[in-house]
Amino acid sequence: FDAGATWTTLPVSIRADLIAVAPDDNNFVAIADNSTSEVYVTLNGGTIWYSLGTPQEGGSTAAAIYDIAVSATRETKHYIAAAGKDTLNGANLWYTSIIGTAAPAWEETRTLNGFATGNETAAVAFSPSFASDATVVVISVSASDKVQLQMLDFSAGKWNGDAGFTGFPCTVVSDSGISRLTSASLSLAPTYLASDDDTRRVYIGLTIDGTSTAVAKSGIYRFVDTIGTYLYANIKIHSIAYSGYYLVAGAYDSTNVYRSTNPTSTMPTFYTSTTTKSPSGVNRVVVAWIGTKVVAGTSGNESAFAISTDTGTTFNDISLVSTNITNARDVAVSADGSKVYFVTDDGSDLSLWLKTTTWQRVFSQRNTSDYIVRIDPQSANNIYLAKKGTTTIHYNSGGGATQWFARTCNINIQDLAVESTSAVYALNSTGGVSKTENGGVSW
Repeated sequence: FDAGATWTTLPVSIRADLIAVAPDDNNFVAIADNSTSEVYVTLNGGTIWYSLGTPQEGGSTAAAIYDIAVSATRETKHYIAAAGKDTLNGANLWYTSIIGTAAPAWEETRTLNGFATGNETAAVAFSPSFASDATVVVISVSASDKVQLQMLDFSAGKWNGDAGFTGFPCTVVSDSGISRLTSASLSLAPTYLASDDDTRRVYIGLTIDGTSTAVAKSGIYRFVDTIGTYLYANIKIHSIAYSGYYLVAGAYDSTNVYRSTNPTSTMPTFYTSTTTKSPSGVNRVVVAWIGTKVVAGTSGNESAFAISTDTGTTFNDISLVSTNITNARDVAVSADGSKVYFVTDDGSDLSLWLKTTTWQRVFSQRNTSDYIVRIDPQSANNIYLAKKGTTTIHYNSGGGATQWFARTCNINIQDLAVESTSAVYALNSTGGVSKTENGGVSW
């Protein structure tokens, strides 16, 4: 309820690898365990969970679930969809609906007319207009080494062209070296309506597993109806989110966030989040929009929940920070007490924290420690972060919210004293003093 600043622990019966929330009811949440292919649902924000078991129908049982989705209400019901592969080693999509606390049995869809069979269904999304168009969109991998975009009409019980979606399934990418999708994600335009070709705008993020030529076709794709465009080539994408105006995508193998302010143009331009201000962590960035803000979660050492107020240019870690404050190294306080900077590390990973009203991590760097922090006495937005015993300095003029710049002193730093915005003195362990008058550019 506060954009991820605070969290409450919810006990669940499974290891939750996947989560989906109803777009019209944030108390309606589904989770899934990929290793056991179990799905659970809560109708009251996590107080009580109900088991939906393993998706199955007849001889078709889920062997792996790669994605789940929850629909908006349609005819008093929410639908839950699970994408994956079944024990017959085929691509499949299962769904069930919830009325009150009652859940009917799962139904599988690969036997419905028009489905392009294959090895796996890797991503699923309900149409934002599901209440009226009853449509779901999936990404699947065919047996002929194609990544395909498919559409299912729930009302008709048919897929693709058989449901009247002319030209579907669409081939997103084709390569004989594709073995599977390591990661796949979908984001549909908020105005998406299955019955209107012009509104069927879909953004796709892929990380492809296979030969080197196949892997190089990982990236960001766009479809407007059946017309596909390869927007950003040879990058591994873990998640993607389109606000209706801007597009962001989280990297699979780093903490980069790719962003475009003109994703509907013929040739969109893309930028990456600022190098020193990407979400902290190692990889597998999950991105989402909260109004005009972008939030991101990461995996690995020093991972965190981060937020961006500038459409994905810079991020601050605001909660769920996976670190240890073993060493409290230094503190700097603004003259009026409105800002507090706190340097910590766990012996190998550095964190710089800022407190105004709440704490945020404004700088993080792995495999380094033992830093001191100094600020300009006239403006606490000017920060000097220096590693003791070395010539390394990081400088920021935006209170930690903007890009950090590397500075190199000409002596090994034992201490720093900031006189003004541009004048700084450095002291080494033998009593030598050096001075800069241009913010550390030269000494």
